[in-house]
Amino acid sequence: GQDYSPWRHLPVPSPGTTSAPVPKIPETGGIENPAATTYVYPNPAASALYIRTGKTLTIAESALLTTNGSVVRSWKGNPEKLDLRGVGTGRYVLRIRYADATESNHSIVLH
Repeated sequence: GQDYSPWRHLPVPSPGTTSAPVPKIPETGGIENPAATTYVYPNPAASALYIRTGKTLTIAESALLTTNGSVVRSWKGNPEKLDLRGVGTGRYVLRIRYADATESNHSIVLH
């Protein structure tokens, strides 16, 4: 029989690759919410994560945490790419702290 599920037309990417487009930052017209204007991709990731933020946001530091809160790796400054080579597979939280003292948390899967 035929498959009428909504997933029948989605291509299956090769392991370790992504065809996800770079997200576009929407115009917010003033005050920005860091969680709404920070994009972390690809997710799931293999060896690197990319961060894209809104125009007025500056990242002060980022940290990759285990689900119990232990710091696995941290970065200072405003990187566009986070190197994840050597980090084990599993679920993590990426905590991003901004220069204005706000922060956002993003659930990350590494494979």
